[in-house]
Amino acid sequence: MNEKTPLNHIKWACLSGALAVSLGALGAHALKNVLDDVQIDAFKIASQYHFIHCIVIILAAILGLKKDFVDRKKLNWGLSMLWMGKLFFSFSIYLLVTRHLWHADWLVVLGPITPIGGIMMIIGWILMGLSVKTFRFNQQIEK
Repeated sequence: MNEKTPLNHIKWACLSGALAVSLGALGAHALKNVLDDVQIDAFKIASQYHFIHCIVIILAAILGLKKDFVDRKKLNWGLSMLWMGKLFFSFSIYLLVTRHLWHADWLVVLGPITPIGGIMMIIGWILMGLSVKTFRFNQQIEK
């Protein structure tokens, strides 16, 4: 992970966060009359996971700027898994619950993608946790 990588994660996560807010508003307002309650709930969950993981990616990338605090290679793998998991999980749900609006019933094939995305997010969290270096109490983090 070079010096620009954490900054790129932050930039892209900010753009993705804007998309999460936009899609959340779409689901809460424009789609409330065309989706049933179960679909609206699923859309909300997708939007929440999308948004939460944008924030997590930003915070983890900030930690990645402190090379003495994290193993950047593990952190980058963790962040990559979060990105892919977020994409698979949230966007498969977005597409699944709105497929009838697109007249694309074939999108039902995305159903198995959702749990794969969830597993990828779990792996991302674990890798990020493993990326944190161990410090002794007398060691300074500001290095």
